[in-house]
Amino acid sequence: MALVQKLTQEIIAVKEDLTVPKRKLFAPNALLTGHQEGVLTLKFSPDGNYLASSGYDKNVYFWSVWEDCRNLGMVPAHKNAVLDVQWSHDGNQYFTAGADKFMSAWDFETSQRTKKFQGHEGVVNSCSVSQNDQLVATASDDSTLRIWDMRTRK
Repeated sequence: MALVQKLTQEIIAVKEDLTVPKRKLFAPNALLTGHQEGVLTLKFSPDGNYLASSGYDKNVYFWSVWEDCRNLGMVPAHKNAVLDVQWSHDGNQYFTAGADKFMSAWDFETSQRTKKFQGHEGVVNSCSVSQNDQLVATASDDSTLRIWDMRTRK
């Protein structure tokens, strides 16, 4: 019992010695604004340096997440809400799923669409990228899942 009391006192002493850096804001540390309508999804890039967000305004926004947390740009991605955005594992591409029934692949550096995948009869709610970035799966309101091969157009 004496050992437990001694350990408890040591833990309390350590906690009292900890210094917390003084900041004006503890949470949130940054407020990112720019979307014109509701935001539905956001994802960090694989290296953690960027954030992609999308929503009802049909656009994908990109943000730097260190220091000034500035908006790097906006890409008009779909004709309707962008419901999901996913990064490739190397961070060179990103993928969007939209309420306009298609999924697109994009080059991160140029912001150009590299592929557009159509085939769902309903809203494309989400997408997921395979570990090797060769396959992208989509889920739709048409009650189907599709797997798209990035090495082909089909």
